[in-house]
Amino acid sequence: MQSDRSVRVVTFNIGSGRDMEGHIDLPGTAELLGHAKADIIGLQEVDRHFSSRSHFADQVNWLAEQLDMYAAYGPNIDLPATEEGRPNRQYGNAVFSKHPIVSCQNHLLASVPNEQSGNEQRGVLETIINIEGTTIAFLNTHFSLDEQEQHLGVDTLIAITEQLEVPSIIVGDFNMTIDEPPMERLFSHFNPALPRNMHYPTTYSRDAEKGNRLDYILSDKHWSTKLVAVLPTDVSDHFPVLADMELILDLK
Repeated sequence: MQSDRSVRVVTFNIGSGRDMEGHIDLPGTAELLGHAKADIIGLQEVDRHFSSRSHFADQVNWLAEQLDMYAAYGPNIDLPATEEGRPNRQYGNAVFSKHPIVSCQNHLLASVPNEQSGNEQRGVLETIINIEGTTIAFLNTHFSLDEQEQHLGVDTLIAITEQLEVPSIIVGDFNMTIDEPPMERLFSHFNPALPRNMHYPTTYSRDAEKGNRLDYILSDKHWSTKLVAVLPTDVSDHFPVLADMELILDLK
């Protein structure tokens, strides 16, 4: 924790570690995340032995070693290996923490087969983390492009957090701008790290001229936000979002 009650979190879609030119630059990703000095990190589009696009690398373990952090992984796509004796080919979300991850559970989001969604399985990785005696929940997700599936994803996030009995932070690539109906539903249930009435910096660099923000940090009523920053980079087509969150001990 940054102090007794604060935690720095980062969300970042790393695009399987590929930079804007499509070249693998996982060391650049690790360097960027190291400079961020986060306590907890949520990454989307993380490969584990997936394909030649990421050299069949275990990006989760490699990043955990480079960052010296605990790690949890939620594979939303889990395919048999192309060769006997090799690990399954996996793709999904990962959480890294400087503090012990007590438990983790990957929730697969409901899919509605159609052309817009591309039939890609999406998920929410739920982790429970012990920060110096304080237990919190940290959820990391990557939503569909399809509005119907986005609404179903919102339903799932709300259902998960309603059963949690600890302060919760939700991060991810939601594939939505702030004015889209499913995102408005999320804003009605959770507090965005950056309020709606403030300027939302671009987080998706391929649409920089449109100013699209697709990546968010949300929290329940137990947190207040002290700082928010978007970190421009060319190691992915998304930009990381960073927030310093302070735990509110005495809710009124």
